[in-house]
Amino acid sequence: MGHIDVTDRYQSLARTPFGRLLVKNLGLPDPPRLERWTPGAPVVDGTVVLGGAAGGRLANPVQRQLKGLDVAAVGALDTGRTAGERAKALVFDAAEIRDVAGLASLREFFTPLMRRLAPNSRALVLGTPPERASEPAAAVAQRSLEGFTRSLAKELRAGGTAQLVYVAPGAEESLTSTLAFLLSPRSAYVSGQVVRVGNTDTAIDAGGAIATYDRHQPLAGRVVLVTGAARGIGASMARVLHRDGATVVGLDVPALASDLQALSREIGGDSLTLDVTAPDAPQ
Repeated sequence: MGHIDVTDRYQSLARTPFGRLLVKNLGLPDPPRLERWTPGAPVVDGTVVLGGAAGGRLANPVQRQLKGLDVAAVGALDTGRTAGERAKALVFDAAEIRDVAGLASLREFFTPLMRRLAPNSRALVLGTPPERASEPAAAVAQRSLEGFTRSLAKELRAGGTAQLVYVAPGAEESLTSTLAFLLSPRSAYVSGQVVRVGNTDTAIDAGGAIATYDRHQPLAGRVVLVTGAARGIGASMARVLHRDGATVVGLDVPALASDLQALSREIGGDSLTLDVTAPDAPQ
């Protein structure tokens, strides 16, 4: 974007010899360098380890959809003494855990791999919505996945993130866009969240056909209104949304009309100059 914010400048300083000395001696924050997605980059640049509890209904659909994203998943890392392979992402199918005892499979999968994660790693736990569980014990176990995932997110270091994805029965083949976002650098600032995927998420185009997901421009065909778009965060959001395929309509106050119009020309969008706080503003 040709823009460096305050955080980036601090990170650049913190990684110089003098900056590292200051960070260490003064106890200053030492933020990790987060990977940023760039057009044409792969969804995952590294190894994805896919596991699951016995009888899981999601592992096979996930593997197929990852393959469609040009992501290869393995069942385990090399455990040899000299093995240096690190995992870029961990995905665990917990959808068929039916009681509290079954939660032990999460520990058995994640614990050995936590020390073998690459920087900016991703961890996904896939479950069944508790309200769709077959019996009370299963509902309790599935609800427990939220606490586990948030604890896991706090344990991850070096820019790692963790999310819980509740997948409704019947939505097993509707995970492509969710996987592409949560496993990629696009989700660098998202962690410890609960995402729900229902069985009505399939996109239909104007001709009534199932729309093909474009991982490079996932917002193609969408129109997005961005308020405060003339400068700062709003302008950055507008550029990212445009990069991802959306037609952006930028809105800002009349005093910033020239900046707003310049941005609209840059990204091929439209602009509206309006003070939404004015008494006569549209409702």
